[in-house]
Amino acid sequence: MTDINKALSMFSSCSIAEQLKEIMDGLPQELSDQLNVAHDRYQHLIGITSGYFSQEKVKKDQDANPHLIETGDSGLPIFDNEKCSLFMAEKYKLPYLLCYMFVTNDFHWIVASGIAGDEQSMKDSASAFSNELKNDGRLIELVEFLIDRELLNSLPGIPA
Repeated sequence: MTDINKALSMFSSCSIAEQLKEIMDGLPQELSDQLNVAHDRYQHLIGITSGYFSQEKVKKDQDANPHLIETGDSGLPIFDNEKCSLFMAEKYKLPYLLCYMFVTNDFHWIVASGIAGDEQSMKDSASAFSNELKNDGRLIELVEFLIDRELLNSLPGIPA
């Protein structure tokens, strides 16, 4: 069985929560750091945090990505998992699904800690993640990324 087929079968045989946890827990620090920076940059883009990136860089990102910025009726920014993942993937040349898993993992922590969200939010997020896994192109992109970086067999839950 090829590495891609091994990984794809792993995705179909584990629960969504197990897949998310195993992949995110097994990432090398450098890749985790890159995902964190990309996530922070999106938060700057939509205006929910500031200070890490220069105002000039944020303005340039905002001018180039108005389609990723959304505000609610109150005028406050709306954090959107899909838009964040798209921004992260495009700006940092990472697989969309890896970015989506990172954002979803962060969201699950926020809900679990009681900071925001509720049980229905968790169910909706799990359902959205399940739908993302059904996108064969994105799943293959993720698996190829893991293979190229020789991470496939080093991740927990993936048979050698």
